[in-house]
Amino acid sequence: MKSSPKVFRRPLQPIPDTFEEFLNLARKFNEDDPLNAFNSISGLKLVGPFEILDGVLDHATDDELRLHWRFPNDLPEMQTCAVFEGGRFCIWRDEPDTNNSFIVTIPGNGDEFFAEITVLGEHPCCMLFHLNASSAFFPKNMKKNDFQDDEKRIKSERIKKRVALPLHGAEGPGIVVPVKNGIGYRPILTPNAHIKHMFLTIATTTNEKEREKLMGSVREMLSLIQMADDEMDFGMGLELGHDCFMANAPRLDKVTKLLLAKAYELLGRKEYGEIVRIQFVDGNRRRENLSILV
Repeated sequence: MKSSPKVFRRPLQPIPDTFEEFLNLARKFNEDDPLNAFNSISGLKLVGPFEILDGVLDHATDDELRLHWRFPNDLPEMQTCAVFEGGRFCIWRDEPDTNNSFIVTIPGNGDEFFAEITVLGEHPCCMLFHLNASSAFFPKNMKKNDFQDDEKRIKSERIKKRVALPLHGAEGPGIVVPVKNGIGYRPILTPNAHIKHMFLTIATTTNEKEREKLMGSVREMLSLIQMADDEMDFGMGLELGHDCFMANAPRLDKVTKLLLAKAYELLGRKEYGEIVRIQFVDGNRRRENLSILV
């Protein structure tokens, strides 16, 4: 998503011009309440960056903005931009201040273990396409086939660009870190399927001895991450941090916070570290009211 950003304040990150265009489209259908203009389409409600553009978050604090509509399994790279019956849409940014972003979708209400993220497209109209909206809702210069082609292109580009695919799901975005002369990332040798089973067991078992044994294996992995960090392969810690985060298990929260805070610090992604800081304050990650306007 390469367009001139709207930067209001750092926690919000750049907002692509296409979002303002989409909000103007919404105003054509409901001038008085554009955020709910597409409510007839699976209950679609525009939030987050659209609320910023509409001026309803002008008095929010930085930390309130970081938490606003942030679901328990929204990674720091994700910023929820719309919710609908059965899921939500988010902007995905590899780095906090980048102008290059795209939209992903994730199902459920945030309570799930390992919810799958799916890459969709660059223009916000891809949300309407995903929800099978009538052609009447699209701009006249856009055709539904455009979004199919766009989705295929972005997914193909991500496969080439990403260094690893953590437990985001098969159609997920993966992670991107700088790698120069072979330094920047090393793979986790433990297969994803094994990590997923291990984390699910830690989250759900009633056998404390089994859980502690598995946590011992996690601590061994943390030692390998420390070695990788010492040798500037910072992507390894980011990958395992994403795996832990997507497990969405309270018993892994301390490890998740440790991994992600360190990875973002080493990668120079300061704003994501700030999101981790406030999201893992007691009660914030799994709070009842996701909107600060409630």
